[in-house]
Amino acid sequence: MLRWYPPVLLQVVLELTFLPVAMFSIFLLNAVVDPDTQWTIGILSGPGFSPDLTAVMAFVASGWVLLVLGWRGAKTIFKFVMLIWHLALFIVSVLLVIGPGDLILRGEAIGFSISFELIGPVYAISTLSLAIYWTLADLRGGTKGRSVSPIQKRNRIAFIAGIIGFSASAAGYYVNFEQSASIIGIAAAFAFRESIRPLNPSKEIQRAFSAEGSAPR
Repeated sequence: MLRWYPPVLLQVVLELTFLPVAMFSIFLLNAVVDPDTQWTIGILSGPGFSPDLTAVMAFVASGWVLLVLGWRGAKTIFKFVMLIWHLALFIVSVLLVIGPGDLILRGEAIGFSISFELIGPVYAISTLSLAIYWTLADLRGGTKGRSVSPIQKRNRIAFIAGIIGFSASAAGYYVNFEQSASIIGIAAAFAFRESIRPLNPSKEIQRAFSAEGSAPR
């Protein structure tokens, strides 16, 4: 039986989910390591590890859980987590636009501010719509018999690279090499994403024919 791999639409949703998760992971790392860094995300702000940062931590943690569930099988629980996460993201983005705070992400790490006044709600509702469409289609197709490729050597290597990358990024923030630390942190985030991605079945077939003479079962 050919192993399952996320369909194109789900891959799009997961990649759109990864972008804010990766971006906020870098800001979170910077704020935790450097207590003097000034950061602002809408109505949330603080120097370093302030009480407002707990909301960012919850967002980042739930985002990574969502990515793991999505790439490693997308069972029923994933659908609920995905819809709730993106619905919450859309509601928050709208509230920040119409509320007293600005939907602007500022941090010393990148050296400039990013405004999400228009991009935020549009991104959130677009991703949520795609997530709903895929969920309805997947519910009709069912999830029984879904088998995902097991953790491969490349996944373990990518995970180790991610740990090393985030450690190096944290050290960079600690000694105030913000831009270099951000670049390393972004690379580390991509490494962590690669550590949870299953092997594409087409690659399994190619490897099976070249190494064993038959497709995987």
